[in-house]
Amino acid sequence: MADAIDTPLAAGFSAVGVMSGRPIPKGPIMSTPMHREAAARIAHAAERDPDSDTATSGFVDRADAAAERNDNDD
Repeated sequence: MADAIDTPLAAGFSAVGVMSGRPIPKGPIMSTPMHREAAARIAHAAERDPDSDTATSGFVDRADAAAERNDNDD
């Protein structure tokens, strides 16, 4: 198997991810918008395990803020 560094990139990719060895796409990365239901699932997961990365990293607040922004965009 060739090293990621030695593998030529396909058109539309700018680099190879260091950890994954997969090509990184050029341009903006489109993701799924955060909605209230997803933010609520994240908050409930944090409540179930208060010592988890989800609970302690601020992700719950960021998810809630993103869901609120997306609600306002609709």
